[in-house]
Amino acid sequence: MVLIGMCECLRSSSEAEKALRDIVMMFFAGLGISREVCKNIDPSELDLRQQLNMLSLWTRCRQNAPLMPVLNFAAALLCRGEPHETRPHTIAQMARALMPDAWTIYSKTVSYFGYTVDEPRIPYILESHRRSPHGQVTPEAEPVHERLLSA
Repeated sequence: MVLIGMCECLRSSSEAEKALRDIVMMFFAGLGISREVCKNIDPSELDLRQQLNMLSLWTRCRQNAPLMPVLNFAAALLCRGEPHETRPHTIAQMARALMPDAWTIYSKTVSYFGYTVDEPRIPYILESHRRSPHGQVTPEAEPVHERLLSA
């Protein structure tokens, strides 16, 4: 979500990717990894494939609630597989559970660059997540896809 937010603000995926690599290197140093070890890490070799895949999904789905395809992809990664290898219901449930944190990361990244963002086009999902006990997503009668398109 950081890469997506930075790309939105910088208007350049290559600049956003470079900035994210620099941030990761600062993060390593912040974790107490010695300067000597950090000097041996080439930022251009950091694996950002999954983040770049999410950015691509965001860009392709820009007109129709781009966050959900990204979250479905992230949920499939958490299931250690691809969407077709895991039950779609499980992935959709995980994706909806990721929504509040993902939106927070995205909106804070964008606001850091001085931009404002509107509430997500899918407030029902955020609200159902808030109402459910222990962060579990409550069942809903209408499929998520239909709700997203109508939002």
